Amino acid sequence: MSSEGKDARDKLPWLERDHERIRSLVDAVTVTSRYTATQFVLHRLLEDLRSLSLWHFDRQHHALSIAGLTPSHCDEQAEVLGRLANAQSRLHSGKTLDKVELVEFLKRWSERHIAQCSRELCEAAATASYGTHWDLVHTGAIYPNKLRNSIPPDPQTSGTFIV
Repeated sequence: MSSEGKDARDKLPWLERDHERIRSLVDAVTVTSRYTATQFVLHRLLEDLRSLSLWHFDRQHHALSIAGLTPSHCDEQAEVLGRLANAQSRLHSGKTLDKVELVEFLKRWSERHIAQCSRELCEAAATASYGTHWDLVHTGAIYPNKLRNSIPPDPQTSGTFIV
């Protein structure tokens, strides 16, 4: 197989789209967290990130199981979802929220997660049989019963960024 074919073979478009959306939302949280008057917008961004993360983790787990791999970062996922829910709760109730710490955590997590997740799944796709590769590439289009039925809002169209 040519190097061009191999490069194309280890790409998972749904994974790249999910990760780009995660990056965009973390960037939006970073910018929005600097302003006091935008608490509602920050709350919505955190909700969008939490919904997207739930959806992404489900698809990631499904893809890993297709590849015969075991998810290695379930504890980290629970921590991310817990921190997002806690931050939303604090914003909603008017309690103090350490926005700098939250933003730093989200940046570290997203960079680490994207690198690890991409490496695991893209390596699996590059070496998978044709049928398994097809399943991995199309995980983004398939909604098995075990996946949650909610689809996260698209940051470009959800209205979240209207201030």
